[in-house]
Amino acid sequence: GNDTVLIQTGDMVDRGPQSLEVVKTFMRLKGEAESAGGSVINLLGNHEVLVMDGKTMYCNPQEIQYWGGRKEFLDQTKPGSPIGDFVRSLHIAVVLDNTLYVHGGLTPAMARLEMDKTGRDSALNSIGFKALSQPYSQRTKMQNAVLYGSTSPLWNRVFEVGKKGSYEDLCKVVKETLAICKVERMVIGHNVQNNGQPTFACSGTLIEMDVGMSEAVLDSNPVALEISRTLECTQKISLIAPLKNSSSEHDERLEFRDALEVEGSRPRPKTSSGFWALLAVGWGIMGVYILLVYGWKRQSNH
Repeated sequence: GNDTVLIQTGDMVDRGPQSLEVVKTFMRLKGEAESAGGSVINLLGNHEVLVMDGKTMYCNPQEIQYWGGRKEFLDQTKPGSPIGDFVRSLHIAVVLDNTLYVHGGLTPAMARLEMDKTGRDSALNSIGFKALSQPYSQRTKMQNAVLYGSTSPLWNRVFEVGKKGSYEDLCKVVKETLAICKVERMVIGHNVQNNGQPTFACSGTLIEMDVGMSEAVLDSNPVALEISRTLECTQKISLIAPLKNSSSEHDERLEFRDALEVEGSRPRPKTSSGFWALLAVGWGIMGVYILLVYGWKRQSNH
């Protein structure tokens, strides 16, 4: 209600036997929020794209069976259906209050594409809207790159902390994207955090929020990120999660400065293999030096 905005970072479907019910729930919440003066924004995820394109390889067999088969399931998501039209209207990226929200993360290349057009988040969204309105075979190369490419905002794993490259290189990419988009931080989903906690990386400029709370993933406790304004007009960032062993009516809030210190939430910067090689060479040289000095002293004593 009021001016509250709820943002969900994508992948409502392919997450158990009731994924279409999840979509319906967000459709209902969107209407309720707007009636109360707030809003709900669902972002497009790679799994929504798959289902809209009729690809059911990740769908739960029980859900397909529930609808009577694959064709009947896909009928629920085709153009002209309530769910199909809702999902095809979802944004790829949204900027709100100096924060960029996108399912898989926005690479500098995609960010430049964005800024070269109309600025902020409208270019990618326009490409997504148009692409999903037509069959895969009729899309342009650019449209398919945005929806399926290796650097797609929906599919890329560039921002998966600890997987590829060094931590320092990751933070450089994040910094470049944020500079292009003129925002302070990027919040993404897509990469499941196996410890069930959000990851705050690169001094909090990259926040990974997929904690795998679905029973079909990790069945972890739900966690929400809250970004609010204080009376001094500064941003306050907190994590909200149900207290353990208590009713869902009570939440615990973790301030941003504390969230950075949560065990497992901030990876230690990786040391490159080059550093270890240099260290090994250094120790080797030191060892040779010690042996030479020791041998020289023994000769002198004789």
